[in-house]
Amino acid sequence: MDLDLELTKEHLLDNIKKGNLKAFKCFYDDFYSALFTFTHKFLSEKSDCEDIVQEAFVCFWDKRKDFYSISSAKSYLYKFVKSRSLNHIRDTGAKTIVDINTLNEQLFFSESIIEIETYQLLYKSIKKLSPLEQEVIELSIDGKKNQQIAETLNVSINTIKTVKKRSYNKLRVELKDKLKFLYFFFII
Repeated sequence: MDLDLELTKEHLLDNIKKGNLKAFKCFYDDFYSALFTFTHKFLSEKSDCEDIVQEAFVCFWDKRKDFYSISSAKSYLYKFVKSRSLNHIRDTGAKTIVDINTLNEQLFFSESIIEIETYQLLYKSIKKLSPLEQEVIELSIDGKKNQQIAETLNVSINTIKTVKKRSYNKLRVELKDKLKFLYFFFII
């Protein structure tokens, strides 16, 4: 969501409500992957997930004047894709990733959203790091050991240790308040 440093969240929705396509595209680009990942927790077919997410954004656009915050818009979209996904499973007998009874549980719904929003926050924060720091963290997330990362990037293992420590400190500072908010937002 880069459009003038997020077009500030309160202004982003105001612009979307006014029909500003650039603001809508910014919201769409920022939230599409999270919504797709959430839908994929229900359905195994990528094309079914894409169709449902596209339909969700079309419906959001049609109802854009009814939302009072970006959070309410996201909540609407998550609930929309959950409902459409369950309907799709019921109507077509589509393959599911998880047992259908589990999919209907509120706890599964809430935990899935928390997980996706957490990953989204993490990857947005990683993108703020320098290119070297990004590579080191992404390789670490992929399970590579320091020695493997050093060999891959053709730098010393001490450089990797230093970059990793500095990166984790930056991420800890960046994410500290955001993750607390996310946790309390969904737990309360």
